[in-house]
Amino acid sequence: GMHAFLEAFAKEHSRDLSPAGEPEAAFAALEALPLAIAGEALIDPPLLCAELRNKTHAAGADLAGLLGGTEEEHTRVHASYLETCLRETIDAPSWDRELKKRDQQRQLEASWRVLLRRTGQPPLEAEHGSLSSNQRSRGHVLL
Repeated sequence: GMHAFLEAFAKEHSRDLSPAGEPEAAFAALEALPLAIAGEALIDPPLLCAELRNKTHAAGADLAGLLGGTEEEHTRVHASYLETCLRETIDAPSWDRELKKRDQQRQLEASWRVLLRRTGQPPLEAEHGSLSSNQRSRGHVLL
């Protein structure tokens, strides 16, 4: 009857009825079918199509309303997740020390740039003899 008809139709139009498909194409194909008798059931495809469209639209509207009401909760869950990730990956005191160290390094480099622009000469290597070669290579002295 009706079940066998709908099963055969769904198999034939499985691509259109998939999440990536075009359900309107399946509805149009159903709507174009003539009246049929399947077992003891009289099948009116245009009427069946109209009923499916209405129920699909109603189900979509219900789902949209349900999902729309979860936006605030989703935002809270997402923010909590991100905060947990940050807490687990960043040790706040060591991060603050690293930021201060980077800021001091930038200030030192900026001071050297100003000095070089004013004097027009790079500092002499002898003036920095107390710094190790490792410190110079890590950028502690801008030459």
